[in-house]
Amino acid sequence: MPGRAELQKKQEDKHVLEELLDSIKGEIKMKYDGMQLLYSGANMIDEGDNLANEMDFIKG
Repeated sequence: MPGRAELQKKQEDKHVLEELLDSIKGEIKMKYDGMQLLYSGANMIDEGDNLANEMDFIKG
């Protein structure tokens, strides 16, 4: 049976790992949200280009 000090150390290690995991999850979420914003911005630029091309075509 593990001693009290060993159990305490395992609890501390578990706590540190949980904090690290939460931090990593936060980083991934920020990057994922950022990628969605980039994708959305790229779509807006493409739509603007398409509109400009249509206007040039109409002008002849």
